[in-house]
Amino acid sequence: MSGVRETRDLPSYNGPTAMVFDSAVTACCVAEIAHALVGGRVVSVRQPRRLEVALEVESAQGSSWLIASAEAQYARVHLGRAPAQRDPAQFPFGIFAAKHLRGARVLGVRQIGFDRVVRIDFEPRNRRLVDPVRALVVEVMGKHSNLILLNNVDMVLEAAKHITADMSRVRTVQPHDAYAAPPARGTLDPRVAGAGEFIRLLEAPGSVDQPVEGVLLASLQGANRVLVREALHRVSIGPGESAASLGSHRVAGLAAALVEVFSPVAAGAFRPVRWIEPAAGLPELYPFALDQVPGPAEPVESLGLALDRAVSRVRRQGELEAERGRLLALIAKARAAAERRREKLAAARVPEHELDRLRHAGESILAALPIIPPGARQVQVPDLYSPTGESMTVELDPAKTPQANAEVYFRRYRSARSQAEKLPALVAQVEAELVELGDLEARVRGADERRISGAAAEVEGHRLLQPYAQRGRSGRPSSGPRFLSCSSRDGFELLVGRGASESDELLRTVAAPDDIWFHARDIHGGHVLIRTARHPERVPMATILEAAAIAAHYSKAKHSALVPVDYTLRKHVRRARKGSAGLHIYERAKTVMVEPLSPAQMRQDATDMERRS
Repeated sequence: MSGVRETRDLPSYNGPTAMVFDSAVTACCVAEIAHALVGGRVVSVRQPRRLEVALEVESAQGSSWLIASAEAQYARVHLGRAPAQRDPAQFPFGIFAAKHLRGARVLGVRQIGFDRVVRIDFEPRNRRLVDPVRALVVEVMGKHSNLILLNNVDMVLEAAKHITADMSRVRTVQPHDAYAAPPARGTLDPRVAGAGEFIRLLEAPGSVDQPVEGVLLASLQGANRVLVREALHRVSIGPGESAASLGSHRVAGLAAALVEVFSPVAAGAFRPVRWIEPAAGLPELYPFALDQVPGPAEPVESLGLALDRAVSRVRRQGELEAERGRLLALIAKARAAAERRREKLAAARVPEHELDRLRHAGESILAALPIIPPGARQVQVPDLYSPTGESMTVELDPAKTPQANAEVYFRRYRSARSQAEKLPALVAQVEAELVELGDLEARVRGADERRISGAAAEVEGHRLLQPYAQRGRSGRPSSGPRFLSCSSRDGFELLVGRGASESDELLRTVAAPDDIWFHARDIHGGHVLIRTARHPERVPMATILEAAAIAAHYSKAKHSALVPVDYTLRKHVRRARKGSAGLHIYERAKTVMVEPLSPAQMRQDATDMERRS
């Protein structure tokens, strides 16, 4: 498994609207959370998605929801609305958090430095817990975001993402690890820095010839691209200009602008606003007004609630576009098939002169039977239809008699004539299908959120698209209870082919090229698949060992103490030629030795571990 290096992502603009979650937004959301939650008690815990958790807190201000997400595109922490409840058994992190945090009192909420890391401290209520959760740390770092539960000595008890040494060379995040904060991006805290410190930073020997924006982003704590560009905008300095090109007067002006733009954050003077029609690449929401964002803006009562609404809108839009893309892909498959049929029909069209040549050849052979020698491959015979009495060359099969050769030409003529008579209707049918598909595509492209479900029903029920829709559904594990499905402790979906036919179907119709495939080495048994969502490098070793243990359980060696299990990517597995179902050949495999365990035993072990914790 290849590792990935953990880096500090700058805040990214997510979705069709520009929603940024930088250090200033974090500070504003932390202030709102502290005001609403400190002193309150957690009354419920929900985990609507694998990398998102929601805490309902009852306090003197009433009932509020804390939303914390480690999703790469939607990483954030803020006050929000009650999320839809889902079955928490699908997500081990949610089970653990609910057990430890339900009833706990919120002691404090703080931003770590001026970074996108938030720590929420709790006083546990359940005294029967041996090692209760004392803090929830939310790290908003793009694709490296995480939700981490700590005990009283800052030891990791559970995390939404388990980060192993294979996945990151910077730090690991696994149960029983000592928590280490993410590496800081810069050293200068812009909230407390004065103009002189900014001037010294920009005029340092190693910085004077570098672009001022890059120098500031690399040297300031946190992720501050929006505020740095706001300061540059206020003094009309381009991001690519260097301090050497500015001169001391403009550098001093930039330093004063930096102090000015960071002062609301330092003072906690947040007045969140939303721009009605933000320009491309600029924020839609921010803790205070920005000169660089044109157009009308309106104040919002809570930045967190506004973020919650915006993320919900972007999610719905993303789901809409994903569904639209799926339907358009089905239509594209049907269109490609229709166009291939049209091309074949065009290639099968026999010109009229060729039809005449076939008929003339057959009749000329019959007329010249006495002069055609047996076994001839080619013969010159009079052309019965030539006005000048010319002869024609006719190819013959030497193994056939002249009469049989004539019959071959007549048969080819009748077949070509029959096909030529049917071709116009077939071509017209294909053209009508293409027009029909075009109309259907236009309706799908124009469908909004309310009409997309109707468009999906129309596409999947259309006679031209049913074969492709059925084929697409066969590749979804949720389409039926054909395969045993369970989740690893890290939240990855595991699918089990318990016999030869199930294993064969699992490989053919469900597995994606980058899913991880398991089979007991040199032993008859079932196959196991880890669904990786095209990112096998993110699967931790703990999940690999769980899948291997299940594969060992469904093998002939299930009663052995240790079983060797091979695993590799699905794209390196193929069915043995002329082999029976379930017989596969694979390469580039690794091997682990595991104790066979059933999914039920694993769930029991996880429950026992939580009880002990």
